Amino acid sequence: MPHNIDILLATFNGGKHLREQLDSILRQEYRQWRLIIRDDGSSDDSLAIINEYLTLYPERIILLDNEGRNLGVVGNFSLLLEYSKADYIMFSDQDDIWLPHKISATFEKLIEMENRFGSDVPLLVYTNQTVVDENGSDVLADSVWEYQQLDTRNATKINRLLLQNIPTGCTIMINRALRDMASPIPADATMHDWWLALVAAAFGKSDYVAESTMLYRQHGRNVCGAEEWSLLKHCISFLSPQPRREIVVRRERLLSSFRRQASVFVQRYGKQLSGKDREMIHIFATLDGFGKFQQKYYILKYRFFYSNGPVTFAMILFRW
Repeated sequence: MPHNIDILLATFNGGKHLREQLDSILRQEYRQWRLIIRDDGSSDDSLAIINEYLTLYPERIILLDNEGRNLGVVGNFSLLLEYSKADYIMFSDQDDIWLPHKISATFEKLIEMENRFGSDVPLLVYTNQTVVDENGSDVLADSVWEYQQLDTRNATKINRLLLQNIPTGCTIMINRALRDMASPIPADATMHDWWLALVAAAFGKSDYVAESTMLYRQHGRNVCGAEEWSLLKHCISFLSPQPRREIVVRRERLLSSFRRQASVFVQRYGKQLSGKDREMIHIFATLDGFGKFQQKYYILKYRFFYSNGPVTFAMILFRW
């Protein structure tokens, strides 16, 4: 069966919800796709489930040999991305549920963008999600963006992306031009989707589909969860000594990862970046080397803000 879209699925001990995810992909209205899977050394029944579906749908599913290597989430998706040679690529987590129109709605938007900007421009489309409980039965929020009170208008500008990624990997579709420019994804990338969003922001275009195209299953094993945001909860956390210390430690660890990603980004693309972007990303990568007040100066100058305004205000006010 001819296809022009590759769906990349990285699995690791995801057997509990894997069948439901695979079935939701198989129910897609758009049919010109194939599914490429790489398991990262699961110890549960993930591989048995994958091989069962591979037997049933050999024309649609490819299972890559993991060669006994455990690469982690970023490495797993990076290898899948290098393997794919399709014109358009999507990414799938192992525990979500795709709505039947997911591929068609995302693909329609990407084709619209290619008609505007050209297929040689790196392009990325992401979509909204419905947040559900672990069983996938109770809806926690119709929109993950509203659930987390995120502003998508400026979310894919480089200065925002250095600090926070909004295009979630399981909602993304990219074109071949972005794949060629972003691959391979470096080990120091915070996440594969974040790296792709940065490359698209620096050298291409990003856009989104406002409607939900999938059910995002919220549970304790998510690599990146969709936590509900509330101003009161964050204020209490910052003002309470013990939780605040925990938040500061966690934030410093995360910021260290973000800065490493920015540093690697400049190293790889420095000669291709505009002077303004190169300087801004370098400042972000080395921000911890400046004094407290100089840090805040650069944060305000370059608008290193979260896509949630009150959170940005709290971070600057209490401690960056």
